[in-house]
Amino acid sequence: MSGTPSRILVVDDLPENREILVDLLGSEGYVLDTAKDGEEAVEKALAAPPDLILM
Repeated sequence: MSGTPSRILVVDDLPENREILVDLLGSEGYVLDTAKDGEEAVEKALAAPPDLILM
């Protein structure tokens, strides 16, 4: 990737699923944030809008 890395918000109620995606995408150079549910995802997305949200 070149330039500024894309920001991705990973949303899943299972910590194991969030961890898998963070490990996979983090190794590709993406900037990641996580949320455990939709409410937390909305708060985080409004505070720092991501380029992509994976639910």
